[in-house]
Amino acid sequence: LVVVWRLHVRHAERTGFGFQELFRDTEHTRGLFMAAFHAGGQGRAAVGKSGEVLGVNRVVGEMFGLQEKDFLRAPAESLWEAVAGACAEPREALVRLNSLGRDRERIALRTKGNAMLRVECAPVRNVMREDLGFLYVFQDVTNDVLLERARDESLADCARTLSGSLPVLREFLDELAVETFDSERRELVRGISRNVAEVEHVSARILELMRAGSAGPGPSAAVPGAAVPVLGASARV
Repeated sequence: LVVVWRLHVRHAERTGFGFQELFRDTEHTRGLFMAAFHAGGQGRAAVGKSGEVLGVNRVVGEMFGLQEKDFLRAPAESLWEAVAGACAEPREALVRLNSLGRDRERIALRTKGNAMLRVECAPVRNVMREDLGFLYVFQDVTNDVLLERARDESLADCARTLSGSLPVLREFLDELAVETFDSERRELVRGISRNVAEVEHVSARILELMRAGSAGPGPSAAVPGAAVPVLGASARV
């Protein structure tokens, strides 16, 4: 697509023709563009500035059980209705699809087969900055979502385990520090206890972020690096 776009820019600079004129005069370039449009693992749909469907590639057809010939030159609304009909929540999906290019540039969809899709919209303009339409890209991110969910669940399990066992360990260390008569060992035990308290705070913070993430709009909450303090040198034995 990048190569074809560069060819288009060079040709337009020499001739002043727009996108349609380039395709009308250069069948080879049109063929390159269409090959790039249909290639790869991403679904793509092109909609003209007047709202008609200009193309739907093979991947979109496979994702939603559609055929391109049924939608060429049809209103984009008919394509979005067909796509939404293959989603787990058709009404919500239709609202999201209609918001692309207006209120949003990216949305998430879930199909009836539980595939998670990311849909992005980008305007297409010629070298004169004139709007030609929109390009919609559909990408299956199911594996990414599952991996992220597994990571978050593993992190939450670790945090819950630490939150349950660290207070007991800290109390034991505090009692041990009181009963230790050797000053060097007492300071060492107290240092370990302080670091256990820091890790206990981190685990509580992780659980707090995970709960906030599960209640928010995103699939999970990320743990910022600032939430994880650097343990002190007193932990070294």
